[in-house]
Amino acid sequence: MASSYPKYIPSIHYTDEATKLQTLDIWLPRPLSESSPGQTVWIVYIHGGAWRDPAQTSQCILPTLKHLFPSSNHSGSKSLDHIAGIASINYRLSPYESHPTDPSSTDDASRNVRHPEHLRDVAKAMEWLRVNYRVGQRFKYFYDFDKDMAAMRAEEDSKSYGWIGIGHSCGATLWLQYISKIPFLIGCTPILGLRTLILLEGIYDFPGLLEYHSPPQCPPEVAKIYKDFIGGTFGLDPAYWRLPSPAHAPYGFGEESMGESMVLCHSDEDELVEWGQVESLVRRLRDCEWRVRGSEWDGVEVDEGLQGDLERGEGDSRRGHPRREMFIKKLKGEHDWIWEEGTQIAKLIEEAVERVFRG
Repeated sequence: MASSYPKYIPSIHYTDEATKLQTLDIWLPRPLSESSPGQTVWIVYIHGGAWRDPAQTSQCILPTLKHLFPSSNHSGSKSLDHIAGIASINYRLSPYESHPTDPSSTDDASRNVRHPEHLRDVAKAMEWLRVNYRVGQRFKYFYDFDKDMAAMRAEEDSKSYGWIGIGHSCGATLWLQYISKIPFLIGCTPILGLRTLILLEGIYDFPGLLEYHSPPQCPPEVAKIYKDFIGGTFGLDPAYWRLPSPAHAPYGFGEESMGESMVLCHSDEDELVEWGQVESLVRRLRDCEWRVRGSEWDGVEVDEGLQGDLERGEGDSRRGHPRREMFIKKLKGEHDWIWEEGTQIAKLIEEAVERVFRG
């Protein structure tokens, strides 16, 4: 039995009548029966690619896995002891008829969708993981008489696993949309059990992205690329670009879906996405009562008084949950090199797993 692990299960359809991109891949370090829900979590990865690039898939996590799983060169990461499984999600893409080697065609159902269909696919994949691998819990609706309002919480389930979400570029965008109010607005319900998000070179403010990448700051042909993929994903009317932007999105409904911490990661060598995207998201999350606990960027300071509150175990008594924390990390390398090389992502996973289980 042990010799068949780590186990790789590729191209699993997570919905009925799935297209070729409505699949996910799974890696199991050991039989799931040997992973205690109280001592292990799942890692769930969403790839980037501007919602449309067919060259980026669930396989983008492979360089990271090389640094986690044992090989002839190293014994593997100690964090694997606390990882029950790893899943990497594919999702349908928006049209990309000008792709240089693999242009989309109008009769390909897997490459002709627009927002919110990418997000619906993520929600379907997460629900499939909940049903089939006990990742996370369902929402349970109840009436909060103290607040005189409908509310929700996790179903009590000691057999379910917590999970850590990782997203690169628009994969980071999709995770933030998933924990916002947007799923409820489109008829989806996110699963609970999120412990932390690791967000890599994310796109968080669509109007800000297009303003930054417009003449005279950049050549017209470059500006057109950004306008094409935002317009191709969210429609051509700029009035509709703000709401789905994580830096402007509505949060707060179903607070348990938002997890306990976020790690916002950005490289100043990123040639595609500017640092201002992180700044916009930090402002929005601070408005939602998230606080910066640690920062490696000079432009973002740790929030005053936070360290003392955390050491005393104090949370946000007004809302009855522990204070939510942000960590701002500085990475090295260009936009895609970060996932292509994988070392930094593996280290971020190790740190996140350690934070989850150190107490």
